[in-house]
Amino acid sequence: MVSCDTTPKVSSKSFIIDNPTSATITVKIDEQDYKIPSNSSVTTTLDFGKHSMTYNGEKVNFFVKPNDQNCIINPTLSNYYLYHEIYLVKGAENVTEDKLKYTDDYLYPYVKPNGDTINVPFLLISNTLFIEQYQYYWHFDMDHPFVDINSKVDEKEKKLMEEYIKTLFKSKIFREHDFLEYVKDKGIDLPEGFIKSEKYKLSNLPAYEFISQDVIDSCPLFKNDLKSIKSSFDSLQIMTDKARAYKLISYELNNRLNDVRIGVIRQNNQSCDFNKIDMLTKRKPSFGEMNAYIVK
Repeated sequence: MVSCDTTPKVSSKSFIIDNPTSATITVKIDEQDYKIPSNSSVTTTLDFGKHSMTYNGEKVNFFVKPNDQNCIINPTLSNYYLYHEIYLVKGAENVTEDKLKYTDDYLYPYVKPNGDTINVPFLLISNTLFIEQYQYYWHFDMDHPFVDINSKVDEKEKKLMEEYIKTLFKSKIFREHDFLEYVKDKGIDLPEGFIKSEKYKLSNLPAYEFISQDVIDSCPLFKNDLKSIKSSFDSLQIMTDKARAYKLISYELNNRLNDVRIGVIRQNNQSCDFNKIDMLTKRKPSFGEMNAYIVK
């Protein structure tokens, strides 16, 4: 029998704290002040566990659970944008079949003010404190522009393009003013109402909810099991045993959720809303990819 490794892969995580505004800001994390000039960022390393952040008189608590992908901390809750560029293999610029084949995978639905839905190649990221690379995957961050394919796409990617497809999509995350300048220079018209000005306050951001009370109430047969899972998740905030916390985060919580799902199927109990339980178990693996989440 093989036991699961309960040792955290890493005990700390490097974060990018970004300031896309036109003025210098000061962000306090725990007891450390970070003075960040306009349109720039700083990097900091935070330990696994609970932390607090204060900015502009507003405070929020959060939990760090290090993972492999990058994460941008957005204390000003400013808008950011993800945009995709299509790179073509030299000599194949007229090939459109592969371009069209893969384009749909890089479009996002946008609902216009009149209710119509259109697909656009850019995505607005708003009121998000932790911008996770696993969720909004970018090849180029705010301070690195799109570059010529011959200097950026490595030989492995070029070979892949030449053998399988003639196009390659690269994505970049933009600060808002940089994005507006970029699309203006390219002659791209943004759809009506795309730019959002409404902002939350840090203190008004909701805590991450592993299991909602609505889901718990939807399944009376396994209500106690779901409450126990929620209680275990909440205990992470005060847990000092990192090995135990890592075990919970890595697989135990998801395994227990899946046990409930299997139990609902086997019991075929009509009092449980299977769709809610099923959606919960399918969505939770993404929790393992997160680097941080808001807590009370």
